[in-house]
Amino acid sequence: MKILSAVAQGFSYWIESVAETVITLHGWLAPPRVIQLVEGDAGEFAVRTNQQITQTTSTSELIRITDGRIVEALPAGMAANVSGSRIELMLRADRFLFAPLELPVRAAEFLDGVVRAQIDRLTPWGAAEAAFGWSKPIEAGTDRLITTIAATTLGRITPFVQAIASLGAQSISVFTPLPEAGPQAAPIKVFEGGARGAIDVGRIRQALKFIILVAGIGAGAAVSAWEIAGVGLDAQQEELTRQIVSARVAASSKREISGRVNHRGAPHPRTVQT
Repeated sequence: MKILSAVAQGFSYWIESVAETVITLHGWLAPPRVIQLVEGDAGEFAVRTNQQITQTTSTSELIRITDGRIVEALPAGMAANVSGSRIELMLRADRFLFAPLELPVRAAEFLDGVVRAQIDRLTPWGAAEAAFGWSKPIEAGTDRLITTIAATTLGRITPFVQAIASLGAQSISVFTPLPEAGPQAAPIKVFEGGARGAIDVGRIRQALKFIILVAGIGAGAAVSAWEIAGVGLDAQQEELTRQIVSARVAASSKREISGRVNHRGAPHPRTVQT
């Protein structure tokens, strides 16, 4: 049972990896528009498009999200722009709990698993109920590094994600800045998902499972057909062998009978007296 469970888990991981790879490749080949929503001190969100993000300019377009819905009219054209776009939601740092995590340098190669295993120790939540991420690790002495974990409960960010997803966003990522970090510091990503992204991944998973199922059925049918053909060939070969043996026995019997007749019917040689 343990072997079957390990095989099933490995198969599930493979399906997940392939689905995520397909989504990533699709994003590279057809990068969507990027819209950034930055939460202000009063709870409103400033809207920035690709060009405004690049130029780091401010905008007067503001929206407010309350109880999982956008409570004010959207800026002109925003609803159309959000549909099919990648949304980057930047929430204030005071919505998150931050904790430093010091690790050996070699842990940087599998930081995701290490952080996931430490979430319940560093925060009040387990990995399944938390939205969390970590900053870029920095050196902290010989053979040591340190990273900062940002975490909150999923329930705190779900209303914002639902409000944006209702507009038809292709994907939604949630970030938060590091406290007391400069404006150039990279924010921490704590969540990534979205209605269309989730649906696409789900469809890809189902398609992969269907392809594997069809391939398995085809392989099974081929093996069965081969076995049936093999049985048929074996039967034909046995019948042919039986006929050959029968023919040989018949031929041998015929020669033996013919020899006996010749032996009995042949005239005895006469003795010539002198």
